[in-house]
Amino acid sequence: MSLFPAYNTEPLVAKSEPTASAPSELAWLTNQSFIPFGTKQTNDETESENSAPKTPDDNQSDIADEECRPDTAKDSKPSKRHRSKHKKKHKKKHSKRRHGSSSSSSPESETEKQKCTAVAISAPSAVRVSEVDYYTDVDPLKIYLTVEKLHRPACPRYRLVTLNPLGVRLNGKASGRERYKRYYRTVKAKEREGKAHTGKEAQEEIFAREAELERSIRAEETVDKWIELVRYRQDHPIHFDSYQNHKRELSLIERARRQFPYDEKLLQLYLEAIVQVHPTDEVLNLIRRAITKDETNVTLWRSLIRNKQCAMAQCIVPDVLKLYEKSTRSLFMARRSDETMLQLFRNCATFCRQAGLCELMFGMVQHALSMNVSGRYGTDGTFASPEHFQQLIEYEELILKSGLPMNEIWLRVEQLRTAFHYLPFEGGRLASDPQRMVLTDDVVGFVYPLINKTRAFELTLTALKLMKFPFRRQYDREVEAYEMDYPEQLLPIFLDVFRDRTLDGSLYAFIKQLSVAPSYIRANIAHESYLELVRKSLALAIDHFTGTESAVLLTLYLQLERILVCEEKALSAGRKPTLEDAQAKAVRARVKHVLKHTHSTNQNSLPVYAEYGLLEYEMTGLSVACRKIFSTSVQVFCSSEQAAPPSGDDDTQEDDNDLFHLVLTVVELLLLERASGNCIRSNLSEATKQLETFLYLFNDPTNARQRLLREQLFEIYLQLFEIARHSRKQAQQPPPAEGLRSLLDLVDRTLNEFPANLYALRLVVFNDNLPWLRLRGVLGKHLTPQAVLLLVIAAQYREACTAETLDDFIATEASPYKQRILNLLGGALKSTSTDSAAVLYRNALLWRLYLRELFDQPNAPPGYSVLEQCRRTLYVALEACPWNKALYLDGASCAPQELSQLLDLMMEKQLRVHAIPEELAILREG
Repeated sequence: MSLFPAYNTEPLVAKSEPTASAPSELAWLTNQSFIPFGTKQTNDETESENSAPKTPDDNQSDIADEECRPDTAKDSKPSKRHRSKHKKKHKKKHSKRRHGSSSSSSPESETEKQKCTAVAISAPSAVRVSEVDYYTDVDPLKIYLTVEKLHRPACPRYRLVTLNPLGVRLNGKASGRERYKRYYRTVKAKEREGKAHTGKEAQEEIFAREAELERSIRAEETVDKWIELVRYRQDHPIHFDSYQNHKRELSLIERARRQFPYDEKLLQLYLEAIVQVHPTDEVLNLIRRAITKDETNVTLWRSLIRNKQCAMAQCIVPDVLKLYEKSTRSLFMARRSDETMLQLFRNCATFCRQAGLCELMFGMVQHALSMNVSGRYGTDGTFASPEHFQQLIEYEELILKSGLPMNEIWLRVEQLRTAFHYLPFEGGRLASDPQRMVLTDDVVGFVYPLINKTRAFELTLTALKLMKFPFRRQYDREVEAYEMDYPEQLLPIFLDVFRDRTLDGSLYAFIKQLSVAPSYIRANIAHESYLELVRKSLALAIDHFTGTESAVLLTLYLQLERILVCEEKALSAGRKPTLEDAQAKAVRARVKHVLKHTHSTNQNSLPVYAEYGLLEYEMTGLSVACRKIFSTSVQVFCSSEQAAPPSGDDDTQEDDNDLFHLVLTVVELLLLERASGNCIRSNLSEATKQLETFLYLFNDPTNARQRLLREQLFEIYLQLFEIARHSRKQAQQPPPAEGLRSLLDLVDRTLNEFPANLYALRLVVFNDNLPWLRLRGVLGKHLTPQAVLLLVIAAQYREACTAETLDDFIATEASPYKQRILNLLGGALKSTSTDSAAVLYRNALLWRLYLRELFDQPNAPPGYSVLEQCRRTLYVALEACPWNKALYLDGASCAPQELSQLLDLMMEKQLRVHAIPEELAILREG
């Protein structure tokens, strides 16, 4: 018996009495593996054929079997004559069956099969075959290699059509293009050979160029030539696997460092390369071994902290803080510069704020300011908090009695306590939350006295930045990727007088949505106390410093008040252009109190008067009070110039610059109020030529003053275009295409040097004449966190305008701008963690915005799980920024099914947690 029933050619005979059935009735049973219904075979009555003695009936059945087998073999291979007739007959049509299965097509073979079947069924006795003995089928029959197919009309036809990229059908043959079929892509053999040949030639050219660079290094070995070779290998990889390319780069950098072991550029390339080749634990070991050889190397310490902080498995808050403490001590003992110490202090305090350890951060700030600036910061209770807040207790009771689910209760109580408990408690014994107590021993390892006391002003600016103060310009050049994580950095847009004020509401709503406590934005309940803290810190700094430094701090205070006025107008019901009299009176009283108690030099400072006039303009417009401020300032300046004795040339030049700034401010306000179609039609070529001349002269990137002047010159240059746009808008004139092209070129030049310049970003993002695709093309090369945030605001505003203008807009359908926002954020955050320029990838604010946009999809297509997509994105975001507490809180809101896992992660990382669900459950039951 064969192993498979289809190969069994022996007849199966039932043990019971044979049924009298005609051969014609079973003629359709041509499959020999089929057992007729009339036969029955039991296991206990079958035995092996070798063990059972053969009877005469058995011999007769064997003879009948032998007579049938040759005929079957013959029928399975038809003659040549029959095949030729079959081909001629079916020349243009497919045969119903293959030639190998022609046994059913021949009448002779059909008759023979019927005979064999009849003989097999009408056998007088059954053949007993054992189930344990089988034989090997060594005679393959071609009939078993064929499969019967359906005839032609039952098979559907598929027409393969090649399409153009835009969906237009090609007429004729596609010249030299790849043809895309239904399930696969076919490429011509010649094209494949040509591509392979081209790839070999390119690889040979790369090797030839590398050999040439190697020879030049052997002739004259310098660091720049090694770096040139490294950059060439980075730009021209030879392997399909990026890991192999990174290994080649690392081996080359290690060769270069053997020759120049103390070069900082090669060290930076080495630190970037090992991250791309080795796992995190091995990277940390390599950096630690390098630090043991040179404990005063700032680059090594910062790289060690960065890799420890940015790794999901390694980022535990106490461990990272120990690294900060150890590096600060080592660098201070080595007498490194104050600039390095300030950078480490800022990074450490930023890490504490993002991890939720606000009490520790403000303890560090208070200790540093009292040690290096003024002792008043540590004695008057500025950075101190009481134990209980009555308002906090009342709101907690409301939340606990609300009947909300536990995850929502925990999230709201956590945010509420974070908004109130951000300052350290310095009272007596505290039993409720010991983490609110910050002692001197807790912060003394992170704060050291400055060697040069002139750096105290920079320390004050650093403290203000840690408090999320909205600086108009970035005063420090080295900014970590994770520092700009607060939306308050967009508030300086309110300081541009030429901005489109209809966008203020959308801009402020966006900032309020992403704001995290503690903040002076009206997004949380305790914003008044935090605003008072910022104001008090600024007032103490203004009183401590003198001269220009005090005037700068006073100008910052006035800018903060102007931003708050814009906030008040954005929140008003009718979006009024001016403030109400009661609100304006309160602002004036507060500002006059600060001006009255400041230094006498600040009362004669023209930049202070210019900022004060802009504040009055924001409150009441170009009113009599606003004009009086500017006229009084000029009179005071003239009288002081006549009374003052002659001074040096530097002081005279500085006074002239202040006067020019004041006059320019007044002219801007006048142009803004009286702009019409008949006033800047004048040719701007002269002003353009003069500005280009200045940009050519101030062209030293290493000079900080020239960089500041270049940024201001670019802003004045852009302001000319904005004044012209405003004039055309007042006169209802269409914009010229040439002017728009010139504006985009100037914006590109500005963002090449200053990618975070808010003036240039605002001017191009909120331009009504630019379509979305062109806007993405302009800013695609200069994607910064600020640019991405402004693009999202612009897309949301355009979506709102589309919903208002279109009558047939259906709110239930998916908006195209929603998909554009998702594509923008997804593309911006696609860079890997090993990318050296992963500024966007390490920005927690962009990840939080992406999570919120993914969660807010009421019109998602069927089959698309919003919660599942949010869950996946959440864990990718935590992999990029595992230390940011705000990301965990947003994850609990956008992916509530992951709350228990998020709490476990927060406990594992030892982030600041003010409440736990078990405590809240007890409070709710009580």
